[in-house]
Amino acid sequence: MSYKFCITMREDSIAGLNRIRKEIETGGGVFQGDLNKGTIAVKTPLGNIAGTYNIRGCLAQIEITDKPFLVSHLMIESKIKAYLT
Repeated sequence: MSYKFCITMREDSIAGLNRIRKEIETGGGVFQGDLNKGTIAVKTPLGNIAGTYNIRGCLAQIEITDKPFLVSHLMIESKIKAYLT
């Protein structure tokens, strides 16, 4: 089951997405998309996390489509919010 949430970013979407892209790719993950929408996939010791994003101004809409059983949706949301807020 997917999990959706929204985040108001503290900086413009270009800077925020560039920062996230760098973190994901440095960690061996995949970041595909542009300033409007895309997909992400991140490897963790407990398994893979995958999702999509849509950007409207400073509002990021995130949907987590796959995650390890032992990793909660709220844990993922809090980590993403730490990057963007």
